[in-house]
Amino acid sequence: MTWKEAAKAYRSYDFVALVAGSHEQHSTHLPLLTDSLLGEHFAKRLVTEAEGEDINILLLPTLWLGYSGEHANYPETITLRPNTLENVLIDIASSLKHHGVKRFLLINSHGGNIPVLQLAVDRIEREVGLQTHLLNFTSLGSFPKKVELKERPEPAKMNHAGALETALLLKARKDLVQMKLAVPPKLEPLAITRGWWGARYWEDFTSTGASDDPRLAEPERATLFYDKAVSNSIYALKKDLVQEKNRRARGSKKTK
Repeated sequence: MTWKEAAKAYRSYDFVALVAGSHEQHSTHLPLLTDSLLGEHFAKRLVTEAEGEDINILLLPTLWLGYSGEHANYPETITLRPNTLENVLIDIASSLKHHGVKRFLLINSHGGNIPVLQLAVDRIEREVGLQTHLLNFTSLGSFPKKVELKERPEPAKMNHAGALETALLLKARKDLVQMKLAVPPKLEPLAITRGWWGARYWEDFTSTGASDDPRLAEPERATLFYDKAVSNSIYALKKDLVQEKNRRARGSKKTK
């Protein structure tokens, strides 16, 4: 868009969206920009399908740098510090607010970004005064599971460069997946109560940088994941817009 086109779009779209990705190791067979590529693929689908539900989303260029301290020792991983990422997001939001954007939509595509983005969203709402929504793409496609209280809980399960993420990139950018280089990792047990599951760095518990065997990637699983993630996102955004409309209507009645 030219600046004249963007000026009109910023003010007219329901959401202006930004994908927050990363540039980090993804085992021996996936590219460094995997998270950013997956988030962008998801976001483009979301934009298209949301339009059919009368929700207009303007997609900004992807923020390909994130907080990846847990992968910092792998070659070519580039990470921002948490406060740097937080401030970048706040600065972006401030610019959008200045240009008349109604709602900022953050689409997260990297697990390490989550705590930083959650804090950034809180600060944007309070300090910038811009309504901000957060979609964690990497969890939206997971189907609900039956929760049972167990006497001995299992450590949290990780998903990084393994079967699911490999399947997702095969769906999004098959040309960038080198399955011939995929190997199963040797894994160390994960902790239950420690941050990052008891590992300061990922090489502490995986020999390849993957959380499970990428050779088990199933294309059908990726299709279901994307379908569910897009559907869940549209439902959530639509519900938020309806609730916002109802609140305004109630406020208008009180004023009268």
